[in-house]
Amino acid sequence: MKRERTKPEDFIVEEIDYTGRVLKIDEKEKRENKEGEFTQFVLQKKNWNTIQALNAVAKALGKSKKSLSSAGNKDRNAITTQLCSVYNVKPEELMNLKIKDIQINGAWNSKDKIAMGKLKGNRFTIKFKKNPPKEVVIPNEFGPQRFGSMRKNTAKIGKFMIKGEFKKAVESYLCEGSDESKKQRQKLKKDKNYKKALEYFPKFLRYERLMIEHLSQHPNDYVGAIRKLPRTLQLLFIHAYQAKLFNEEIEKRNNFKKNKNEYYCGADEQGFPNMQKIRASEKKAKKGEAFVVGNIIGSNTLLNKTEKEILKNEAIEKEKFNLKSMPELSSRGSTRPLTIFVKIKKEGDKITFSLPPGSYATTVLKHLKPSKRASQNKGRG
Repeated sequence: MKRERTKPEDFIVEEIDYTGRVLKIDEKEKRENKEGEFTQFVLQKKNWNTIQALNAVAKALGKSKKSLSSAGNKDRNAITTQLCSVYNVKPEELMNLKIKDIQINGAWNSKDKIAMGKLKGNRFTIKFKKNPPKEVVIPNEFGPQRFGSMRKNTAKIGKFMIKGEFKKAVESYLCEGSDESKKQRQKLKKDKNYKKALEYFPKFLRYERLMIEHLSQHPNDYVGAIRKLPRTLQLLFIHAYQAKLFNEEIEKRNNFKKNKNEYYCGADEQGFPNMQKIRASEKKAKKGEAFVVGNIIGSNTLLNKTEKEILKNEAIEKEKFNLKSMPELSSRGSTRPLTIFVKIKKEGDKITFSLPPGSYATTVLKHLKPSKRASQNKGRG
């Protein structure tokens, strides 16, 4: 299904913070000040992604980028709210900020920093003209954002890294893609002259230039070139490849029936999967009252039959997720619910629904059909 999205007002994301409160658009949030070195605040933004917005706030406050944090990253082409924190800044300083398309909906002192993942979920309000079902169980796929919104080669780079093919990983990152710098990337791919590339690669491609500069001084040190990237980006390559494998498994298996070494979990007060709450029932899973918890494949994963077949087709052994040349990026694997249960409210030409952290609104839109259950979709039987 084509995504009906044209402007920020058509895609609203309101964070459900760690207390379970929805941080509503244009609504002031007041909370008790508590002794502590941090100030928590509600950031509302439009036409900024979270990193860009926090960098702008840091600059306006005269603070380091590292002094600010959030529980997650929100999209640029949207109106969003989220809980953030900053070290050693008074609440009134935040409330007095004047930055285009950014507003602070509340600020208070706290002893606690807002760490990545410290949220309950997100509530989405999206332009959607058709009439969707009121309730739907859908596969908990990773959305396209996970794989690179423009160049879409993030998982490919991750696979090269896991296979130990770091030269191919670097060349893919530097030379592939149909973005605005396609011409320069293709020239480097043809010439393979890193010293010369520094003369024509755009200044705004800061990460690429760091890698190119390293290779111009240390030819063939491709691992060193990758280490010039932020650690979060290095990990993103690995995680994107794991996400690709997860999505492939979802397409191939029964997502309501657990395999050996898997388990059913129940739901929390929001109806989101609660990984700590055990509830064993395939029947309840089909109703969205329980969820099979499957694998994000890593070196320690106890593989089921489907996962073994997928890795065989990929020509990858699970032990490869221990990256000998870059051990800091090794992954033992983790778990993720295979489905999510979504309640949808329709008002006018917009729909509203909530999702747990790590689940994608684009996935919901992809699977919405005017049928009783998305469980009838391919691969659910």
